[in-house]
Amino acid sequence: MKKLLFFVVAAVLALVVFNYVKTGTIRIIPAKPAPASQQLDRLSEQFHALVREYNNAGRAASVSGLDTSYDAGAVRIKVLTLKQETDELAVKITNPAVKEDAQKLQAEMEHFLQQMQ
Repeated sequence: MKKLLFFVVAAVLALVVFNYVKTGTIRIIPAKPAPASQQLDRLSEQFHALVREYNNAGRAASVSGLDTSYDAGAVRIKVLTLKQETDELAVKITNPAVKEDAQKLQAEMEHFLQQMQ
């Protein structure tokens, strides 16, 4: 019986520690993020996927010698679209922490677009 109780307490403690590391709050079950935060996470994931795509196109061009300027242009257009969506979302956000994350993502996008030029 003591082993079972110890296991349950250890499992709960592990959940609390995991959630604290992941979300910064002490809870057994994490709270569902706000819709704006979820949308910002989605935009961030899409942006980082586009950055990887752009970097892969550059590597492919250097190895094979193929012209990948079309790929770079397509990535630029997609990033500009994502930036516009992020700008529109940033205006609507009221949570200061999420607003800060949106500003960081906007700065990342601006930096990436400047590097592409």
